[in-house]
Amino acid sequence: MGLVFLFILGLILGWVSAIVLRPRGRDGVLVYMVAGMMGALIGGILVNPLVGNTNLLDGHYSAQALLVGLGGAIIVLFSVHLLRDRELR
Repeated sequence: MGLVFLFILGLILGWVSAIVLRPRGRDGVLVYMVAGMMGALIGGILVNPLVGNTNLLDGHYSAQALLVGLGGAIIVLFSVHLLRDRELR
């Protein structure tokens, strides 16, 4: 269930960031949604055990583990935005 939550969290965060940042073109929204999803998965699956939180794949959920996934999504979305537009608005 944690994996599904990370997918949904990343997609929603990517969609909201696409609304706020207004990327050029229709594919921009899809790029932001995929980037948010990948960032949430990287943060939730790879970084969580490194910082001492529970493993989401084993079914152990915690608020800290989900916040690490959220942080991973934000970092990846920020870097995608910098690479696509080369400047912050």
